[in-house]
Amino acid sequence: MVFSHTRLLFIVLLVALSGNVFAQHTDSLAGTKRLMNGISRQNIIAIAPFAFTENGLGLGCSYERITSGKGIISFYMPLMITFNIANTSRIYNYNTGYYNTGNPDAMFYVMPGIKIYPWGCHKKLTYATGAATVIASGQSSSYYVNMGGLNIAELIQSHFLYGALWHNSLNIHYTPRLYMGIETGIGSSILNKVGGSTQSNELLIEGALKLGYRF
Repeated sequence: MVFSHTRLLFIVLLVALSGNVFAQHTDSLAGTKRLMNGISRQNIIAIAPFAFTENGLGLGCSYERITSGKGIISFYMPLMITFNIANTSRIYNYNTGYYNTGNPDAMFYVMPGIKIYPWGCHKKLTYATGAATVIASGQSSSYYVNMGGLNIAELIQSHFLYGALWHNSLNIHYTPRLYMGIETGIGSSILNKVGGSTQSNELLIEGALKLGYRF
């Protein structure tokens, strides 16, 4: 009888120990799977329904590639197009006494750079900072006075910008795949050409609200 009780107790302890080991192994596998899912999803594509630069308001899109397993550094490529909406009604015609519709001065931006996540990017809420090169091309309009006809006319010229900026972003991962980001940046042009003539350096700013997909 004592032997039976001892054997029964041994079996119970063996089952309990096996269950604990299995639970730990399952938790370990689940943790590894979660980590690997975060690491494997190293690409983010996003659209920016709201964006702005020093030129005005617009929209854009972006691609991001995480280059390290811990998610510290990523390559970042945003594209934007903005319009100088404030410019569309500033041309005053002295002959008629009314404002003429001006050119919206569209500018297209490419801003390749890097993002640095000090605490990694495999969390629901992350912060990133980094530098980017700014290349922009479009139009710049100005007006001149035709004294003979007392009329203000609009002069539309090509506009090219080259410079750099530093940006900061707050990134939210609602699910492992659904992404949302808010970013702003500030910098300066190195080359600012309007109509082929070099102008003084221009303050560069950018910002965007982004919705994207991580894969």
